[in-house]
Amino acid sequence: MASITKDAHEPPKSPFWIACFNGVGTDGRVRRLKRSTKTTDRKLAQKLADEWEQLEKLAGKGRLTESHCRKVIAQMYERTVGEPLHFKTARDYLTEWVESKKSEQNYAPTGNIVRP
Repeated sequence: MASITKDAHEPPKSPFWIACFNGVGTDGRVRRLKRSTKTTDRKLAQKLADEWEQLEKLAGKGRLTESHCRKVIAQMYERTVGEPLHFKTARDYLTEWVESKKSEQNYAPTGNIVRP
């Protein structure tokens, strides 16, 4: 089960909660991992610790997918920052980039640059 703790140093080196959870190493052995939650909110820190442990369990079973990672990370980001995390496909990103370049220069239909 995931837990949270505070820095044991006197005075503490960090004001943030530290998540402690089980993870699977590259050798397949279960290890106790610690990661800063970057938050001083106890309830939010515990939620993050629980979610990280869930992701580690899925990874250990070989069932962790990219889409699930994106979903969990987007939820955590929105909870901590307060705004949604936007993911773009390669097509969306490149279309937006091409449009920004078109506004910088005028292009002829052939793709050659037209000097005004």
